[in-house]
Amino acid sequence: MATVTDITSIPLTGLINIDALLDEGPNWNYLTGNPDNTIYYSFSTFNASITDNDDVSGNIRAFTANQKHYTREALDYLTEVTGIEFVESFSPSSAQISFVNATIVDPDVAAECRWESSYRYNPYDYTITSYSAKAIIYLDDVFGTPNTDLTPGGYGYQTLLHEMGHMLGLKHPFSGDIVLSDDVDDTSYTLMSYTSDGYMHTEYSPYDLAALHYLYGVDGLRGEMGVNSAGGVWLEGDDGDNVLTGGVRTDVLIGGWGDDVLTGLAGDDLLSGGGGDDVIDGGAGFDTVIYAGDRSDYDIVRNGRTATVTDTTDWDGIDRLVDVERVIFTDKVVALDIDGVAGSAYRLYQAAFDRTPDAGGLGYWINVLDSGTSLRDVAAGFMQGAEFAALYGSSNPDNVAFVTRLYQNILHRAPEQGGFAYWTDSLNKGADKAEVMAAFSESAENKALLIGVIGDGFDYDAYTG
Repeated sequence: MATVTDITSIPLTGLINIDALLDEGPNWNYLTGNPDNTIYYSFSTFNASITDNDDVSGNIRAFTANQKHYTREALDYLTEVTGIEFVESFSPSSAQISFVNATIVDPDVAAECRWESSYRYNPYDYTITSYSAKAIIYLDDVFGTPNTDLTPGGYGYQTLLHEMGHMLGLKHPFSGDIVLSDDVDDTSYTLMSYTSDGYMHTEYSPYDLAALHYLYGVDGLRGEMGVNSAGGVWLEGDDGDNVLTGGVRTDVLIGGWGDDVLTGLAGDDLLSGGGGDDVIDGGAGFDTVIYAGDRSDYDIVRNGRTATVTDTTDWDGIDRLVDVERVIFTDKVVALDIDGVAGSAYRLYQAAFDRTPDAGGLGYWINVLDSGTSLRDVAAGFMQGAEFAALYGSSNPDNVAFVTRLYQNILHRAPEQGGFAYWTDSLNKGADKAEVMAAFSESAENKALLIGVIGDGFDYDAYTG
């Protein structure tokens, strides 16, 4: 359970592009009292005040129709980025976020986000029993048209995104103890910067996205990813040489353009090195590496637990993979787990039909096995097909014919006397034919026959049905 330390400490990553944007709050991931993954917002001026806020003078005023429309659009975009569901509330007292116009005292400030939070905890172990937060975004009415017209592509919309960044827990990259260097402190890297790159942005910049994905994943509050989540971490590096390390759960680690080191540890991790010559270690669990190019642009050489992936176009460099099961390209998937599920699927397909598997069918059966179906049950399914019946003489050949064909179609030789006697006797005593075919498929002899074909991994089409 979350403790007082969790909500009073900034959850740093060790990555400057993320940590330079992390503020002390608000900590929406610890919010209690709301339906899961929901934050309520309101355009009402009622209850739109923050304790001891001297930055705003006079009365606050409601948003115009234009402001409301594009604020809703911006919140929809935030849902795409974070997975959080923002729900408009017509009961202002129940809203955690308010959007209003106001006169800001400082004439150089176009907008402001103010927030406050409170919590209760168990005094014996300091675990949090309740947490609430409130944030208000004020758009300064003195600025006039830029703030009243929030059409995307204008100054007002970018200002709104900036303030929404504060609302979600981001700070300025030049404030606090951890700051960005001047060469990356501009809006091409983060909209939380005060230094413009000369363009009006309609989406967050890379460092903003990295920080928001770290805080919330892409599945919202207390989902599988993000701070205080059920799963692991989401880390995105910058253009330097990053060292990204996951944990014991499912992690998403994304490198940049440098020579990165990504370590998934335990869990079923999703990893992407980006450009540069990267070392990617999946660790325990079922791990997948993603590349941005077509399969034909890459060479793969596998050697035991490791594989070398070389981008022949030089875009992604040369990567060393360790304990990685699958590699996803834009058009194909490569299975490196030849001693695991994918290898078993390939061998069984070859055993049942005595041919190279077609990429689409292989992808389907790998998906079936990945989902937990046993190899025996897949073998039984193969045996019901017309192609199997044509190759083996029947969908249910007699035991002698079945064993003879297993030797011929899988091992490509005549049966030896001892083996033939063993298998026919087993079938005569009630052994299951599907289990026997699976045993032939997974035999050391068959694995040796196919190692030259699938030893560096093999391609298939991902099943998307």
